Amino acid sequence: MGSVKVIALVSAMAIGAIGVAQAADMPLPPPPPLAPTIEPASDFSGWYIRGDVGAAFAQQSSFEAIATPAVPFTHDYDSVGNAAIFGIGAGYQFNSWFRADITGEYRTEMKYRATDSYADATNCTNRCLDLYTGKLRQSVFLANGYFDLGTWYNVTPYVGVGLGTTYKQFGSVDDYNPQTGGHGVSRASDKWGFAWALMAGASFSMTQNLKFDVGYRYLNMGDYSTLIVCDCGNSTQEHKFKLASHDVRLGLRYMFTDTALPLEPAPPLVRKY
Repeated sequence: MGSVKVIALVSAMAIGAIGVAQAADMPLPPPPPLAPTIEPASDFSGWYIRGDVGAAFAQQSSFEAIATPAVPFTHDYDSVGNAAIFGIGAGYQFNSWFRADITGEYRTEMKYRATDSYADATNCTNRCLDLYTGKLRQSVFLANGYFDLGTWYNVTPYVGVGLGTTYKQFGSVDDYNPQTGGHGVSRASDKWGFAWALMAGASFSMTQNLKFDVGYRYLNMGDYSTLIVCDCGNSTQEHKFKLASHDVRLGLRYMFTDTALPLEPAPPLVRKY
């Protein structure tokens, strides 16, 4: 009986050894497939359009009033009023830190006022006054470049510069002396001139493709001049000055492409044997 058990035990061990040997001859299972490689998206690149509204606060400088024939007068006052801004544009976001666009805008009418005075004891009790009133309009076209300075909590501050041209319209200027009843007028004029701008602001990501923009711009629009001719026909006065504007603008930019960064690829699956 004992010999039978020994024979059974030896047979079982032999069968197990054969199975182990066959398993050793089998190939190992293939490694798991690698996760697909995701190509990095272009770094926030894509076309966009924009629209802006705002307010322009004019700043005139280097004012000159030149009378012909020469008259000993004093220039007392000059001002250019404020205007509203309506603009559109299109551009391209090259990467996460640089973008450029071309913009065009219409600026509403600015009121022009100036006052001169001169001594004339015959016609005026103290001093005679010349009061000037007129209107200015501009259309501005700029090529702009912006440097985005990073994004924090969906807010991206930026700085920028613009170069372009301004279509300047200087309406007829009326010259009126309330004490003597004297009157003069200038012809309306229009011309193109060089313009440049410096900008700073911040944009807020409302959605993946829509951004809200708040910005300040210093816009230099160059020289203005007008020649006022007296009704009497024997005297003129030329007004010359430089005009700039401090602009506050609100706008929207819409990106036509997906600006979201790609998801990180999943780590490879590791199996333990």
